[in-house]
Amino acid sequence: LALVMVWAPPDGLPPRALLAWLAFGLFAFATAMPCLDVPRLALPAELSPRSIDRTRLFAANGIVTAVSGLLALTLGIGLLRTSSDPRGAAGYLAFVLALLTLVCVGWPIARLREPPENLGRGARSPFGAWGQVLSNPHQRRVLIARFLQELPMGAISVLAPFAFQYTIR
Repeated sequence: LALVMVWAPPDGLPPRALLAWLAFGLFAFATAMPCLDVPRLALPAELSPRSIDRTRLFAANGIVTAVSGLLALTLGIGLLRTSSDPRGAAGYLAFVLALLTLVCVGWPIARLREPPENLGRGARSPFGAWGQVLSNPHQRRVLIARFLQELPMGAISVLAPFAFQYTIR
């Protein structure tokens, strides 16, 4: 839904309403992504007790993420640049990607199960979960690395409107 909100806003919205629509869509998208990403990134560690299997699963996960992102970028830009109706093409693309996301998320939910010995471990509250993460030095390092990885994306997100408004005319 958030993808469709961002890529296919309704026609005829006044500028402030369009800004509010897009801001809400981006907020919904930024909220939904961790809900999808955290289980996806944690899944390989839960599927196998063997280190080599987990390493292969993490590597495959990373490769598929990189390739799918590259394909989405190149095919999406190609579709939008060659379309006679870019706005309609963006709406169509958003709808197809939203359906594809539902299928890709729904299949693991329906088919994959956590090993029974892993059930019930972990914190009961978000604060307890943060306490567990911060008390583990290895997890702290991963958290810091992830923060440093996402910091440039946050900066780009903040600078992009400035660049479009004041430098690209």
